[in-house]
Amino acid sequence: MFRVVLIVVCVLGLLWAFGSKLQKMPTQPITSYRGDAPTVTMSKIHGIKKEFSRGAKLPEWVPTHMIKNGKRMTLSEEQRQMYAILRAFFKNDPVMVHVAACESSLRHALPDGRLQVGPDGLDVGAFMVRVPVHAHELLKYDLDPTRFEHNVAFATMLYRRDGLRHWKSSRTCWETIAFT
Repeated sequence: MFRVVLIVVCVLGLLWAFGSKLQKMPTQPITSYRGDAPTVTMSKIHGIKKEFSRGAKLPEWVPTHMIKNGKRMTLSEEQRQMYAILRAFFKNDPVMVHVAACESSLRHALPDGRLQVGPDGLDVGAFMVRVPVHAHELLKYDLDPTRFEHNVAFATMLYRRDGLRHWKSSRTCWETIAFT
């Protein structure tokens, strides 16, 4: 119990200490990993998110179910919306949609609005960015992984630079996940 409290206090301390720097938007453009897509900026992420906003009718190609670790799950409207956003953003790298599905079940935030956080409290958001490991780089690019657009932008940067190495623990899931 003491370890859990200590970890939570450390994470909150990091977020508090770097909070003002984490609120700024990055100025560097983010390109796809393969380099075959046009430059993708934070505004593109935001624009895609607006396109698939709540209340907007989702296209028929957006699935209603996912089969994750052998279990068929019905996707909520928010999860379907997240699928549409990520699929449009990662049109050249669809494996990243699978990664987000395995890491966070296509949720940046929980249904009650709280941020999606990993079991130990150190991973946050749709791509479960591990804050203590990446704190220096997050500060360098002025990214706050608790914000959806920043979380996706940082995951894109990691993927472009390192491939799928940061998500190897969920590899068996993202290699086998299916959407219907």
